[in-house]
Amino acid sequence: MKNWFLLVIGSLILLFACTEQGEDSPILVFLKPSDINVEANSKEHILITFEAYSEDAKLTEMVIDQSDDYFGFVNLVDSGLQTNNFKYILDYVVPEYPDSTVTLLTFSVVNENGDEAQIAKTISVNKSASFVEATSGHVIYSGLSEKQSCFNLYNMTPVYLEDSVDFQLDFVELTDSLSKTDDLSYDWGSRSGISFVKFNGFNYAQATSVKINEAYGGGVKTTKITNIADDDIFLFGRNNVAFGALQIVVISDPEGTLNDKYVFNLKMINGVPLELEE
Repeated sequence: MKNWFLLVIGSLILLFACTEQGEDSPILVFLKPSDINVEANSKEHILITFEAYSEDAKLTEMVIDQSDDYFGFVNLVDSGLQTNNFKYILDYVVPEYPDSTVTLLTFSVVNENGDEAQIAKTISVNKSASFVEATSGHVIYSGLSEKQSCFNLYNMTPVYLEDSVDFQLDFVELTDSLSKTDDLSYDWGSRSGISFVKFNGFNYAQATSVKINEAYGGGVKTTKITNIADDDIFLFGRNNVAFGALQIVVISDPEGTLNDKYVFNLKMINGVPLELEE
């Protein structure tokens, strides 16, 4: 039953995509966010903006429906209109679904001439291994600072190079005693097999597991990142498995080495195997 419903959803999404209203259509419709699929948890609030425009005839009805193989068909909104354009914000509360449920939200509008326009969005619910967890304000220091110059992803904590074994050293700051200056190296590596993909065009704020996997899988992977700068974004993982996204917030390199540091944020994909066997 579930596979059948997913096939129907895919067909409907394809149909809506193929019949998207063009500039000559009597009604133009838009959704924000524009992503066709959104990942969410049960009871989570998702704000979806539905906009419609009709120059030649007034819009007379707006309908929003929910369809899935758990609750079936549910009408969420059915409202009369008398306007040429509108913006409606749906505060969609994700129902309590079983794992891996996919629900289809259909947004429809009709004008007084009988013209109809539709647009759709799917909500992927409770895919436990597909959500991302955001953390911020992580810090590692220069390798010459005598502070934590490495980071362990499994515990999400900075660690000392000399007190750790290689499989715990996911991010390693590469300033070392051979440096001829007090400046940061602006380079990171890994002793646990982490690979990096630099992608400053990646939308970190809207990162999902799907987007992280696509960007990491399609990028050029390196075991060392160099010339790191404020606002740089990297996808990272091990072998072909994406772990998450890294955003450099600010790099501080004052005189001396004691307080040289990197401040960064992380978005981690839940459920991926972070630990490397000892």
